[in-house]
Amino acid sequence: MVKTVIDPTKYKSKEPKLKPKFIEKMEKRQKEPTVNVKDFRKHFGME
Repeated sequence: MVKTVIDPTKYKSKEPKLKPKFIEKMEKRQKEPTVNVKDFRKHFGME
């Protein structure tokens, strides 16, 4: 019986890396106040 050991450091992650500018932008947006919308269609003039 042969057992194989896989070294995870030899394989790149399939998840894309996020750019620092994108992270900054998302962190800034996370701090923005939220807006409560009761009726989406009415709020955005889709009636």
